[in-house]
Amino acid sequence: MHNDQVGEKHPHDGGIGQDDAGEPELSLEPCRLEIDGKQVEARAGETILEAAHRAGINIAAMCADPRIKPTGDCELCNVVLDGQTDLVKACMTVAKEGMTVQTENLELKALRKDRLNTYLSDHNAYCQPPCTAACPAGIDIAGYIDLILQKDYAGSTALIKEMLPLPGVLGRVCPRPCEDP
Repeated sequence: MHNDQVGEKHPHDGGIGQDDAGEPELSLEPCRLEIDGKQVEARAGETILEAAHRAGINIAAMCADPRIKPTGDCELCNVVLDGQTDLVKACMTVAKEGMTVQTENLELKALRKDRLNTYLSDHNAYCQPPCTAACPAGIDIAGYIDLILQKDYAGSTALIKEMLPLPGVLGRVCPRPCEDP
């Protein structure tokens, strides 16, 4: 991991960036950086990816979602920082004053293409969640879970009963193919 990247914690979870000496450094002030030749102002503790997206600059990323801590595992958001040889993950790197970031070049394009090919190499291309494809009763499991997350328990029950008037029966005999690895 490059020493400009956040360690185990995300900056919004108390994680911090590190300076070149490995010392913790978390800016409490907004900072200005340059991304692909465009001046961008980053909020305190904001990652390069977050600052870029707010400025309308697209950086590919599959593992970054504002609802969860980014992992950097997809490696699609790798960028080049001026004066450094190692690539850094934009979703994990805290923006700093004066940074110059390059999001596109031949090396990055080849890396992203390779990573996507790896992901797609074992993709079934049907793009259905396993619970939808495998539910023998044809229940909209994703919709059911969404209603529960919204605390709409009556709606979630109605959704199940729409396809299955006696859900207790299936609960006892279903082999749970949606849980198979």
